[in-house]
Amino acid sequence: MTMAAWWLTCMLLTGFYTANLTAFMTTVSPIMHHTIEKFILSNKKWMFKKGTAFSDDLLKEGITADAKEFLLLKKSFASGIGKMIEKEEEVIDLVRKGYDYIQEVNVLNYMLFKDFMDTNGYCQFSVLDLHFFEHTTAFAFPKGSPYAPSFSE
Repeated sequence: MTMAAWWLTCMLLTGFYTANLTAFMTTVSPIMHHTIEKFILSNKKWMFKKGTAFSDDLLKEGITADAKEFLLLKKSFASGIGKMIEKEEEVIDLVRKGYDYIQEVNVLNYMLFKDFMDTNGYCQFSVLDLHFFEHTTAFAFPKGSPYAPSFSE
């Protein structure tokens, strides 16, 4: 009798796990295939931080490296859908109010982790893996620094 109960429990747990895994892997998230064009056409409010490479490129006059995406974002910003913020502290509250935040992926991942830790392991935000703006980062070292060869590789 004990073996039959154990066997039935294992079969039920395996069935539930398989069903949940299948549902998770076959469900398509609506944000997975976004492009900047679809994002702008949705008229969703968005924000960016002043003083970043993205804001400098977005606000400068003339053609940018990624002209099509930035032209759409510039028009959206000029029409009042986009918002420039001064401090990172505003981000979480504005995201909760429905804004999307455009920022470097490393900064977003850090903010996501920090919010996850502050809310006792509850994840309430997600990061969309959409690459449309790239910039380089450089490190300056004093002459003869032991770290320069490691970073130069």
